[in-house]
This record gives sequence, structure tokens and C-alpha cells, in this order.
Amino acid sequence: METTQKLSWGLQPPEGVSVAWGARAIFEKGQIDLLWDRTSTMGDEKEVKKLGKWLDTKGLKGIRREVKNLQTNAEYTVIYKDDKYTIRANPRRSYGYLYLCAFPNSEKENE
Repeated sequence: METTQKLSWGLQPPEGVSVAWGARAIFEKGQIDLLWDRTSTMGDEKEVKKLGKWLDTKGLKGIRREVKNLQTNAEYTVIYKDDKYTIRANPRRSYGYLYLCAFPNSEKENE
């Protein structure tokens, strides 16, 4: 029987995703401040490391550009995506937090 993993922090990934990263960050004036104790991962350690490398080199830079003009009281999701991974962000009308989730693109999306 397959068990469904969930992230402790951030947005939840789409159903069927086996590797993901999530976070609740401080969000003010379009700036994202990640907190080490408000992040979580799920999945195979090797795949999580690959996702982490992508976040460090591309993903976080991309989503920072996308949320630059996002209001802290917004209730919609902003997406940065390349050929391998997707990162989503949504303030959830929190007036100070940004909820994030990154995960590999599915093969079905790329067809």
C-alpha cells in the first residue's frame, strides 16, 4: 500500500510527487527570507539533494523575480518553472509569510 507523504512547511506538492521541498518564509516588500527551521523535504535523499541544488542555483532566484511585485495579502500562486523543476509561492493573505513548494516536473507535464 502506497503512503502519501506530506511536507511539514509550505505548500503541498501535487498528488503523485515523490520528491519535494517546502518552506514558510518571511515575506516583506517582495523580499523572501527563508528560515532554516521552517523548511521541510520529502522523498529519496539523492533526489532531494538534486532538488536542493536546483533551488540554490535556479529555483529561488527565479521565484524571487516572480514575487517581486506580489502583495503580502494576495491569495494566488506564482510559479517559476524550467525543464526539470517547478517552484510555487503563495502568501495566502498572511500579511508577512510566503508559502513555497518545489518539486520535479512530471513526465506527463512534459508530453
